[in-house]
Amino acid sequence: MIAQTPTFYITLSTQDSFGPDTVGRVRRCMTYGGQIPPHVIDAWAPAAPEVMWGTYWGQSELSQLGTVGFLKTLADVPGADPTWIGKPVTHLEIRVVDAEDDDAEIGELICRTPSAMLGYLDDPERTAAVFRDGWVRTGDIVRVDAEGNLFFHDRLKDMIKSGGMNVSSQEVEWVVHTHPAVERAAVVGLPDPYRSEAVTAFIVLRAGHALTQDELIEHCRMELASYKVPKAVHLVDELPVDPQGKILKHRRRTLSAGCQSGRPSGGPPCQSRQTTVASSRRSPPVATRTSSPMV
Repeated sequence: MIAQTPTFYITLSTQDSFGPDTVGRVRRCMTYGGQIPPHVIDAWAPAAPEVMWGTYWGQSELSQLGTVGFLKTLADVPGADPTWIGKPVTHLEIRVVDAEDDDAEIGELICRTPSAMLGYLDDPERTAAVFRDGWVRTGDIVRVDAEGNLFFHDRLKDMIKSGGMNVSSQEVEWVVHTHPAVERAAVVGLPDPYRSEAVTAFIVLRAGHALTQDELIEHCRMELASYKVPKAVHLVDELPVDPQGKILKHRRRTLSAGCQSGRPSGGPPCQSRQTTVASSRRSPPVATRTSSPMV
């Protein structure tokens, strides 16, 4: 069994030695901290035919696992919704609430469990804000269906306010990941005088692929409402991650302002509009390859 972030599985699947000889005996892959792109599940299918994927969600404040679900292929996901994070484990009581703390189909996930921590060390204000009336305020926006399945929409702090509409960065990232040229993506809100925040995508290309901003935007238009479609796309060599491989969106927001001038301070170069850039990390540039979106 392997339990790792999507970054680990993405990186492993690009290695020359990746295949049945190296991972064929793996039976379970657990993932957390982000969405697994469709091309990664496709790559693992022939390499580890018996593998069962597990998706789970949790927080340090809860001390233990929060939700879990298992799938063989994306067709096994309830409603074919890739944001699925399973169902709560037995020791966890949950509610999904709106801004007035009323039960809602989509809202903040709050949790109650005997394993929740007592509070933050020497930080009573933060403790009071997160732990209220016996419930842990997770800061995560989810959807709950009639069967109790939970679907992750976004972190409250990562929701993009664009033109008076709320945009889930996770939803946009999933659509971006369905483009065959995309290896990894992070979507953030960039300050914008007209929209307040502009949906902005930072893309790491798969080896041997090329992509223009306009091509990716057109791809997103096929799946997303117009206000959710990225208004700018920047191709980068890598995305900032923590030691576990989770994307650090707050660092990308800080760097993103510099991308308006072509290169973020302290970060990799960005792609300017109308420029085709091929991945140079593992192979030489090749002609842009077009393909229909994955279903």
